[in-house]
Amino acid sequence: HDVAREHAFASHLRPLGVPTPVARALCEDRAVLGTDFWVYDYVQGRHFTDLYLQAAPPADRPALFASAAAVTARLHGAPPPVALVDRLGGAPKRGYLGRQVRTWTKQFGAADERLGEATAERVVAHAEALRSTSEAEGGDVDETRVAPDTLVVAHGDLRTDNMIFDASGSDVVALLDWELAALGHPLGDLAYLVLPYAIPPLPVGPLSGFKGLNLAAHAIPPLQDLLDAYAAALAAGDRPEELSALACKALPHLDLFTAVSYFRMSAIVRGVYARAKAGTASAANADAVGALADTLLDVSVAAAATHADVVAGRAPPPAFSPVS
Repeated sequence: HDVAREHAFASHLRPLGVPTPVARALCEDRAVLGTDFWVYDYVQGRHFTDLYLQAAPPADRPALFASAAAVTARLHGAPPPVALVDRLGGAPKRGYLGRQVRTWTKQFGAADERLGEATAERVVAHAEALRSTSEAEGGDVDETRVAPDTLVVAHGDLRTDNMIFDASGSDVVALLDWELAALGHPLGDLAYLVLPYAIPPLPVGPLSGFKGLNLAAHAIPPLQDLLDAYAAALAAGDRPEELSALACKALPHLDLFTAVSYFRMSAIVRGVYARAKAGTASAANADAVGALADTLLDVSVAAAATHADVVAGRAPPPAFSPVS
């Protein structure tokens, strides 16, 4: 856990209007606590541990979801300062989506190596398909080609349970957990925020979804509402023209971003399973966790198939609603 990296994002982005906790100190002297740590202000508000926001009154939930989409756009609109870009090693030379595929393919392989198993052929084939598709669609989805001068901070784990909402309103007052943040593509975060729409409720862990639910009965807005809330906030924020153009060009490939996100989640869960089997993580439900990795891979494969249908004209592409 690179706490210095988290501290860098929080301290650099808050002055730009991104609601990060106030960073007070970073300590990299391990003689103090035995590990690096950073200190930030306590943020008063509402925190929801489930993606359905069940602790919130049903009447509040649509506004809370819309606020989550709006704060995502606010993050993307904030131009990363030079000091942060330098801290991250400069502007990326390769697109975010392709980097994600490469990173998590390696992580999947590392988990299998820990288990003493060869990576399943379907995993290898799917990873290669994601890589080649990301390259083939690079003219739309590779931000280093589409808009090389437009740098965007991607949070990397943008879910409602990594947000603190105002105690009595719907505004997001803090974005948490910057461990996976990087310079990337705005659709990476937007796809991650709306991942629950692609998966049904699951019995294991916090990974669950809305697919197949009666959304209105749970006061969960339709997917289109979140896409439109994001687009509206992007248009009203900093750098509206260049960010809107970048997002609109990639939006027809939302299912590809979804497929890569679920592949990443499958790799993470596979790693948890491997550590549990090795005795370095809780093994109480290790077999169920292993099955969950397979389920998440299935969802990734299905999303990739939907994207292929969109590209081939067999399914309509996602789109932001026209502004009236």
